[in-house]
Amino acid sequence: MVKLGYFDWLRAASSQAVLIGHALTIFLPSIFMVERADGFLEAARTVPYVQNLGVVVFFARSGYMVTNAVSGEMAAPQFGLEHLIVNRATSIFVPYVRTALIM
Repeated sequence: MVKLGYFDWLRAASSQAVLIGHALTIFLPSIFMVERADGFLEAARTVPYVQNLGVVVFFARSGYMVTNAVSGEMAAPQFGLEHLIVNRATSIFVPYVRTALIM
């Protein structure tokens, strides 16, 4: 498996774009929203949502990395659906449980 270090930076930048976009939407809604005649807010069509681009980049990058990891594991003789599910579940739930216990 090829180690591509810039994907970590891309993941960090895309996740920060999501956080910044949500923060701007919450704290400065006038940037992304316009008031309708009935008093409700709707999305402004002139400004693209920063978080949407961040989500697309994050999921495309994650899909590539998971596919790369799985294709590298497929050569192993013990590889199977059970192995794939256990491997993916442990990579997701171990940090999740650890964080939940800390909180």
